[in-house]
Amino acid sequence: MKIYSLFEYSKKYVIIYLRHKNENGGVIMDFTVDFSEQENFYLIKVEGEIDAYHSATFKQKTKEKLTELSHTKYVIDMSLVSYIDSAGLGAIVSLLKESRNLKKELILVGLQPQVRKIFEMTKLDKIVKIVDTIDEI
Repeated sequence: MKIYSLFEYSKKYVIIYLRHKNENGGVIMDFTVDFSEQENFYLIKVEGEIDAYHSATFKQKTKEKLTELSHTKYVIDMSLVSYIDSAGLGAIVSLLKESRNLKKELILVGLQPQVRKIFEMTKLDKIVKIVDTIDEI
């Protein structure tokens, strides 16, 4: 299995694109993280599965933004996340801890029902702010 990464940089956004391929060259899964500045917060839009394959890169690049930028509010839009496993939950907890250490707010938005259920079952919905839409921020 090969992982292909594409990083696009500009002053306002970074896109991380990971594509997993099997030995026959067929695409198994895609994962995209789009970082962009908004008027009142920094938006991190995730698409795909936050799992053992993707959580390390997601966590690393998001932590870089938390520490490098002066925004006080970071919003992770998970409306296009179809699945999260324990590695993904660990990444979210690590980002939450880092944001609190930096006196910054981390908000999750748009969790699909199956993803929200995981947060509820693990009681993580009690420690991280979760809202349904960006308008609620």
